This record gives sequence, structure tokens and C-alpha cells, in this order.
Amino acid sequence: MVNDAVSQGIRQRYEKAAEASKHKDESVQKGREYVAAYVEYTHYLERLHMTVEGHAAHGNDAADKKHGAPKHKHGH
Repeated sequence: MVNDAVSQGIRQRYEKAAEASKHKDESVQKGREYVAAYVEYTHYLERLHMTVEGHAAHGNDAADKKHGAPKHKHGH
């Protein structure tokens, strides 16, 4: 299911960043690994957010078209 895949994707990236954070001060390489994991995690969240916002905006556009201004009757 999509929600399960998204949850798993968030969890995996978060856990990788959290684990890398524990070792970031050990060396320059460990610091870089943390930054890379953190950037991957935040970019993943940003992509999800943009996808959700895109669907919400698309859904609102469809609703606006479906429920547009009422048509005027002729012959009043």
C-alpha cells in the first residue's frame, strides 16, 4: 500500500540520519555521512510535501470546475 511505502521510506531515512548523527563528531567523514543522510531525509520529506500539495491543488481545481458558477437561465 502507498501509505505503508511512504511510512517505511520516512522511517528508513530518519533512522539512517539519527544513527549517523550519533557519530558525526568522530571524524570529517562521519560528519559528511551525517549531512548526506540528513539531506536525503529532508529532501524526501520535501518531495512528499510537494506531491501532497500538488494533489490537493489539483483536487481543488477539479472541484472548482465541477462546482463552477451557476448557469443563468434565459428568459427571466
